[in-house]
This record gives sequence, C-alpha cells and structure tokens, in this order.
Amino acid sequence: MDLKPPTPRGPGPQAPLVDPTPPPVAEDPFKPDAPKPPVASGKIKKSGSHKGLKVFLIIVLILGLFSAVGYGTFYWQHQHVDRLITQRGELQKQIADQQAHMTEMEAENAKLTKEVTVTPTTDELVITATTDYCQAAVDPTTAKALVYTQGTSGTAKKKVLYSADKKFATVTAVCAPAANAKDPSKTYYLKYSGKDWVVLYAGTAADATATKLYNIPTKFE
Repeated sequence: MDLKPPTPRGPGPQAPLVDPTPPPVAEDPFKPDAPKPPVASGKIKKSGSHKGLKVFLIIVLILGLFSAVGYGTFYWQHQHVDRLITQRGELQKQIADQQAHMTEMEAENAKLTKEVTVTPTTDELVITATTDYCQAAVDPTTAKALVYTQGTSGTAKKKVLYSADKKFATVTAVCAPAANAKDPSKTYYLKYSGKDWVVLYAGTAADATATKLYNIPTKFE
C-alpha cells in the first residue's frame, strides 16, 4: 500500500502530511524491572594443573636454595682448608729457616770458641808458674804480694831457657815489693812435673846442693 501522499495537481489547499512513526507507548511505572543478565566475574578460576605447577616451582626453588647454601658452605670450607695449608707451609718454612739460622749460629759460636780457646805456649806456662811462685810471698812491711818483673837472658834476650831434654827451664826475673825495684834479679829453676811446671828454687847464683838434689842440668839455652 503506497502511503505517499498524492502530489497536488494545482493550486489550492494542500492536505497535511501524516507522520508514519507510531506514537511512543507510555511506560508503566509499576511494572517490575526485567532481570539483569549475569555479569561474568573478572577472576579466572585456577585449575588443578596450575596449583601443581606452583608447588613444583616452590619445591625447585627450595632445592635450588639448599643447593646454593650447600655449595657456598663447601666452597668456604675448601677456601679455609687452603688457607690453613698455606699457613702451615709458611710456618714450616719459617721453622726450617730458624733451624738453619740456629745451625749457622752454633757453627759460628763453635768457631769463635775455638779461636778464643788458645792453648798457651810453653814459655807462657813457665812464666805463669814463676809469677805465681813470686806472688805467693808477701812484703812483711805492707803485707801485700810481691811484684813480679820479667827479665831476659843471654844475647838473644830470651825470657825462658830450656835444657836439652826440655824437662828443665830457667827464668830471670825480679820479685820485689814494688815494680822497677832496685833489687837484684834472680834465676828461677823449674822442672816439668806431670802436666805442670814447678819452681824448684830461686837464687842469684846456682846452688850446687839443689842442683845435685834435683839433678838439674848446668846448660840451658
């Protein structure tokens, strides 16, 4: 059915236009609201597989943590042992150095002791025995030991003369209350007895009785 209004064919009054849109229906204010469609929740429900994966990852994480701690402890202990081994080696080297140094010191000490311990000569032994014999006496005025002054004999100016068999010796010296005294020098006759030299007698001239008694030779050089 054609609802288009007829086109007027000439002048004259035109018919009013009719709106084909039906009038709005008035809404009933007492009509209940239509039920709303359910709104989908934004949270996604986790499935059981997701929970298992989470537990697995936690276990792996814990195992990894324990492994890291264990490796760190092992590494620290290994480093500590290495340090102790190094320190022990250094201490052993220090001890060896100290022992070597002590050995060197002992050798040097033995060498010095050997050098210091000098065996006295026969002349020194004879003169020492004569000095002791002189200083065994005292000056009656001062009660002090007499002073020993060494002299020489012959043109060679020897301090000690010996017999041919080296068992007797003579020493020329002055034994007086003071040094450089005007007292005449005496000749001391000594004999080697055992390991020591012993003074037999002293005089300004040879004593025939003592010479015969001790069988002292008459020639010394």
